[in-house]
Amino acid sequence: MLYRVNHSCATIFSALLVTRRARGMALGKLDAIPAFGPLVTVAEVLPHRDSVKFVDASWHLPSPGGTRRDARAEFRDSRISNARFFDIDRVADTSSDLPHMLPSEAQFAEACSELGIERDDTVVLYTTAGSFSAPRVWWTFKCFGHEKVHVLDGGLKAWAALGGLVEAGEEEPSARRRRPYTGARLEPNLVADSRQMLQASRQGETCQEEVQGKTSSPSTAVILDARPLARFLGEAPEPRPVVGRGHIPGARSLPIGALLVEDDVTTFKSAAETREIFQKAGVARDSVVLTTCGSGVTAALLVFALHNAWPDREQPIAAVYDGSWAEWGANKDLPVEK
Repeated sequence: MLYRVNHSCATIFSALLVTRRARGMALGKLDAIPAFGPLVTVAEVLPHRDSVKFVDASWHLPSPGGTRRDARAEFRDSRISNARFFDIDRVADTSSDLPHMLPSEAQFAEACSELGIERDDTVVLYTTAGSFSAPRVWWTFKCFGHEKVHVLDGGLKAWAALGGLVEAGEEEPSARRRRPYTGARLEPNLVADSRQMLQASRQGETCQEEVQGKTSSPSTAVILDARPLARFLGEAPEPRPVVGRGHIPGARSLPIGALLVEDDVTTFKSAAETREIFQKAGVARDSVVLTTCGSGVTAALLVFALHNAWPDREQPIAAVYDGSWAEWGANKDLPVEK
């Protein structure tokens, strides 16, 4: 829809805009974006909508019947205006037989370049209703040193409810929006592998310096499992038929539903509530934490929630076991508890 604008009003508006921009450039504060926390609200980000890069991070598990929502098709049908789409199955180590494993530095940089994202950009991730994968993409950005990355509380539904612009249709061609992304460097202390998880499990949940990368002396490592309790206990089948039942010895169950608003996986409980939940699970402000789940997606949600609860933690961001139960549960040589 096109709107007619009175010529004299448009001239005045243009003059004001030029003046505002000139003043902003002189002060070095043009469209200055505040220092957002890990979790941002629509009210916080809406005034800066033209200065941030919105990224739809939606991903869906197959339903019990085997069908699966098409996140990219839903993105074409409805998205935040000018948003990009990050596909965790495509931006991944496709040489691995494990699902959506962390990509290489080069793969990540190329994906960001295609999306028109530069290293200094403020990135705001969101998902559609029913999708809990934004923290996985948040963790991916953090793994490669991108500092200004945030998750939109409430996702697309909250954005639209408060009047945020929404669009549909095909995306802008990647060649037109392409930007150089430089300086992607993997932060190894944010990623755990099966060897490190086994070490933490065997040594009385003691995690040596190599596991977390930042501690100078042994620290008690808390292994948190984000899967539903029935799967943790081995009472319910895993969605992947080649994977056995149970959990890593010594792990503690903390299903993601405990950290989210009831019936809404895009909205987080308050930081105070989240701290209390972690403390009940035996996690203190500066605990060394390793997280696991089915395939590394909800494990990243635990890490995000921990960081949101204690953004000033002395410990680095907790580590995600990227292979998670998809790897551990399929390996007959690794110990299992039920």
